[in-house]
Amino acid sequence: MSRQLLIRGGAIGDFVLTLPIMESLRGCEPDVEIHILGYPHIAELAVGRRHAGAVRRVDGPEWAPLFSRDSSLAAAELEYLRGFDRVICVWPDSDGTMRENLRVAGVKQLLAINPMPPSGGAVHAVEFVAGQCERAGLSMKWIEPHLYPSERDRGWCERYLRVTGAGASPLLGVAPGSGSAAKNWPVEGYAALIRHWIKRKGNVLLFAGPADEQPVAELSALLNNVEMFVIRDEPLARVAALLERCEAFVGNDSGLAHIAAAVRTPTVVIFGPTDPAVWRPLASKVKALAPSAGGSIADVSSAAVIAEMESLIQG
Repeated sequence: MSRQLLIRGGAIGDFVLTLPIMESLRGCEPDVEIHILGYPHIAELAVGRRHAGAVRRVDGPEWAPLFSRDSSLAAAELEYLRGFDRVICVWPDSDGTMRENLRVAGVKQLLAINPMPPSGGAVHAVEFVAGQCERAGLSMKWIEPHLYPSERDRGWCERYLRVTGAGASPLLGVAPGSGSAAKNWPVEGYAALIRHWIKRKGNVLLFAGPADEQPVAELSALLNNVEMFVIRDEPLARVAALLERCEAFVGNDSGLAHIAAAVRTPTVVIFGPTDPAVWRPLASKVKALAPSAGGSIADVSSAAVIAEMESLIQG
């Protein structure tokens, strides 16, 4: 059995786009033991759910020397790193500080991956990472990220849907926020989409994170007589299980869109300033909509979003 450590920070979408590395490791070595050094509230999507066995938090003070040229890791952290057959560090490291510190730490084998494709190119982020892995000898047999909610996650989801009554009708997942106002499609578009779904005799799960209060409040004000089931700040593993139960998901370029696609829910993602050719979720039932060159995200019409959603559901 080999022991592999994946070091990965970043946001939710960044982590989801890294899942093919763990999937490929397991495909090549079924008995491999994979650990994650990252953010536990994000890594829980993978830990104990077919990808990885354990996670440690990378943002603790004991790991601060990993990001500095002026200090050294303590003995406990050095022993931890040296206990793996390979360390795969997927982290923007333009000056090589992390690479040098990991080499000094004495890791047995280091695979340093740059997760950020060159600006102006059209290579998808997953393909950019996969190319680096292939050149280093790690065969990337799986490119599309895939999440596997546990039976516990699914059990919680079914109880929620039963107790609230949300599961009595087909579900549409909607996330009007993204953590960046520039990436948010106008709430008027989401209001038209939700009215369409309600008329279609469905229920709506409205997903809201800590940074999404303003778009959620604006949308709720527009739809003050429409019943929606609001999912606020639930653990991501539960969110993944809920998204898996949705007939479709519509959202901005955000981590939730990547989760929805990774559980194989038909997904429409509305892009603004970011390039869908590089950052769109990878799955067969995903449609990325973006304004034409020089336009803004507000130029994407609700009619186009509804049409793509219906096409994905029926396809």
